[in-house]
Amino acid sequence: MKHLFNLSCFLVLSLTAFSQNSRTFYRNNVQLNTGYTLYDGYKNLSINQKGMNRFTCLLSYDGFLTESFSIGAFGGFTTSFIKENNVYYSNYWTTNEGDYYTKKIKERRYFIGVKATTYFINTTNLQAYFGVGLAVGRKREYVRYGKEIYTVDNRSLVIMYDLHLGVNYYFSEHFGVTGSLGYPLSLFKVGVTYRY
Repeated sequence: MKHLFNLSCFLVLSLTAFSQNSRTFYRNNVQLNTGYTLYDGYKNLSINQKGMNRFTCLLSYDGFLTESFSIGAFGGFTTSFIKENNVYYSNYWTTNEGDYYTKKIKERRYFIGVKATTYFINTTNLQAYFGVGLAVGRKREYVRYGKEIYTVDNRSLVIMYDLHLGVNYYFSEHFGVTGSLGYPLSLFKVGVTYRY
């Protein structure tokens, strides 16, 4: 009976090791995500202000150095675009009488950067990970009345960073869905992932 038990344990361990070794190790991963950023944007909006607040879109690549660590690159944009109709504006430096315009407030960043990710779960269907990223970008913000009157129009270079905790779930050999929580580039984001 003892020998039978030992043989059973040996077979179970052997099959487990074989299944782990036979699992395909994909060394590349591409993701497309959209979500909510904490960069720029507006905290308090009135009922008359409409638009898109703190939206972000990212495309990223990860190259695995080991099964638990990867380095990669990412790029994308963040945007906040608010519009308010029938806002009065007059230029105090001229004698012209003011008028009512559509007021547009816009902030946008385009960025590209590098990242590193560690995976504390990496199975055939499920990956759980923590990542850090650093990016450089170009920011533009403006306030415009009508189509031509700019009261603010600033452009600048910015440094951005990101910390995120997320999961990838693969419903087929190559395709899956992804989601993460982070700060400050993306408070949350969801998307699709492809590995090869």
